Amino acid sequence: MIKAYTGLRLWMSAPTLLMAGPVLNATFPRLSPVTRSAAAFTFYGTETGGTNWDCGQGTDCGHGANFTGVWYLYVATTFDGGATWTTQNITPGDPIQRGGICQSGTCRNLLDFYDATIDKEGRIVIGYDDGCISAACINGGANDFTAKGAVARQSGGMRMFAAFDPAIPTVPGAPKATGTVNPDRTATFKLAGAG
Repeated sequence: MIKAYTGLRLWMSAPTLLMAGPVLNATFPRLSPVTRSAAAFTFYGTETGGTNWDCGQGTDCGHGANFTGVWYLYVATTFDGGATWTTQNITPGDPIQRGGICQSGTCRNLLDFYDATIDKEGRIVIGYDDGCISAACINGGANDFTAKGAVARQSGGMRMFAAFDPAIPTVPGAPKATGTVNPDRTATFKLAGAG
């Protein structure tokens, strides 16, 4: 059970949203309550059922064959205190992993680099690893087992802070990022409008 507090409100309804949609397995959940009525729940999800979702190439998990599901990045939002949730696959057509998401072995490639937050204008921002980056993998081939860092940032729709909601309907804008290369050959990025 995932629990999070916003002021005096206890958010406990987020996990039940998985039972109502096509998502049958989820991992790396993050619940970001923002106000008494708004919250974002982000996770890796798959429409493939089974208890062996953590079994994959290089892992003998002892409770099933290698998992064959396809994982995507999902965001579920509520604006009415958790009474209703809207769940969206935000990487449709571009999976983040094929097969199991494991605790060890080759399919441990996604590590634990996953987090979600809300920027100063209420947009959802997710930092995650992408294990399926080649055209072959994206189009249905074998998983790449990479750990490419990626950022997903909300660019349209209702925000967690209603004061910053865009006029609806609008076409979502592309996020703009600027960056510099540091002397130690690392990079520093800033998303326009991010806190």
